[in-house]
Amino acid sequence: MLKCTNNKLRLCLRISLKAIMKLQGCLSRLVLMYSSILVLAELESFKMEYANARLECNAADERANILASEVIGLEEKARRLRSNELKLERQLENS
Repeated sequence: MLKCTNNKLRLCLRISLKAIMKLQGCLSRLVLMYSSILVLAELESFKMEYANARLECNAADERANILASEVIGLEEKARRLRSNELKLERQLENS
């Protein structure tokens, strides 16, 4: 009777060990999947930050171009005003 009980216990132990090994394998795969999900989430966050930075950079480029155009316009206006000023000075000198 003890031999029969011992064999049953060994069989139960083997079955339990196989189940434990299977569960350990499943757990390892789950940990790997979770790690992969975390990496993908970080990557997605990085992509969003990069896209936002690109949008801000493009907007800054547009503002810089607008300001450059305004500066060029103001420089031309300043040249015209200086030219008119010099003409008026010459006219005053000649009068």
